[in-house]
Amino acid sequence: MVKKVVGGVLAILAVILFAVIPVPEGLTREGLMSISVMVFALILWICDTIPLAVAALLAIALIPMLGLMPLKTALAAFGNTSVFFLIATSAMTVILLKTSIPTRMINWLIKWSKGNSNRFVFGIIFLSTLLSAIMSNTPVVMAFIGLVMPFLKTMKAEPLKSNMGRSIMMGLTCGAMIGGMATPCGTAINILAMQLLEENTGITITFLQWMAVGVPVAIVMMLAAYFLLVFMWKPEPIPEEAIIVLKESVGENQKVTGYEVKTLVIIGAMFVLWIMSSFVPAIDITVVAIVGAAVMCLPYPKEGPMLDWREFCDAVPWNVVIVFGAVNCFAVPFTATGTAVWVANSFVSVTGGMPMLGLSLAFALFMVALNAVFPQGPAVVGLLCGPMAAMALAGGVISPATTTFITAFASGATFVLPISMVYLLTLDKGYFTWGDVAKHGIPTSIVMVLACGLLTPFLVMAVGL
Repeated sequence: MVKKVVGGVLAILAVILFAVIPVPEGLTREGLMSISVMVFALILWICDTIPLAVAALLAIALIPMLGLMPLKTALAAFGNTSVFFLIATSAMTVILLKTSIPTRMINWLIKWSKGNSNRFVFGIIFLSTLLSAIMSNTPVVMAFIGLVMPFLKTMKAEPLKSNMGRSIMMGLTCGAMIGGMATPCGTAINILAMQLLEENTGITITFLQWMAVGVPVAIVMMLAAYFLLVFMWKPEPIPEEAIIVLKESVGENQKVTGYEVKTLVIIGAMFVLWIMSSFVPAIDITVVAIVGAAVMCLPYPKEGPMLDWREFCDAVPWNVVIVFGAVNCFAVPFTATGTAVWVANSFVSVTGGMPMLGLSLAFALFMVALNAVFPQGPAVVGLLCGPMAAMALAGGVISPATTTFITAFASGATFVLPISMVYLLTLDKGYFTWGDVAKHGIPTSIVMVLACGLLTPFLVMAVGL
């Protein structure tokens, strides 16, 4: 409760402070106050003062209250395509979790690992990464927690003492965040970044181009997360009885149902169309997502709809939807007052004269460090992706697509502070501490800087961006 009250007081004081401090050179008072709106929201989010969505809406109300622009003008930006893509793709998560596909993956893992601790941990990270490339991170983590908890209890893996428990829970979380890099539908942050790049520079990243860059970076990060985990906390051997319990909890001989066949056909068709959109501009990936969700809700003969309206409503992360829409609103005064240009110019003034790799490394360090301190990915992407891409276009040293990928990657996967939902879910099980997250997260973040700064520019050039 104290943290919540302190957060509310600090948020109000921050706005007052921005109203009285001297205006930096090149910026206006209105521009400074547009930054205060974002700071106000961030403090409320980090301190959990009020619900996430309520804080976002309250910050929108600040825009006309501070005289930045009429509310109607700011709200016009609320519902862009990234918001509707997020809503529509939530249906994929629901129908996948209604199948035995996640448990089939665990069955595969049991057979593949053959009781080897390191292989089992790697398999957990790999499966988490793979699933989160097409599903929301939170349901992936929730599903796997339910599958591995009986296994850990049978192992008598004690919280804060078991390296296996620590490695599985932390690896599961890291994999879920890393998988979001691989495809545009891995996280709605990617779609938002793609849209902002196109709006600010006219450059379009196709579904396949994103995967050509995102998959290699995700593989590097997955391997780094795994090797750092087992190096820092070598998992103990797996007793035979734990494997038996895990097999019993997931079932070894599951038959493929008609529901699962339809699920795979629909999701497979959506992926085919998303990839085809790379070659057929008329195919819009958000439209594909919306039509796919509608097909899932069709009343099939005898069986009825695969997804009913109540399930769909429950699956949509409305908090995140409202935050995404709110960030779009914050960006309107941020851009209109010239603040976005000022931020971009400030970065250029520090990094001016650097070669491509030096500039991309500096930018990756800036974005990873920023998200480590303020792990609110949608806000960071919404405010900085567009101006940084425009800065890159004007400078001609680094591709705007490179800054977009780096912004999205760094904002979608943050490893230092466990205040994201996926970290909170696994942290709650008691197998690791905040200190463990920092110990593993700092070197993992260094690898992220290197992967984004050194690998991304060349991959972007390879796909013609």
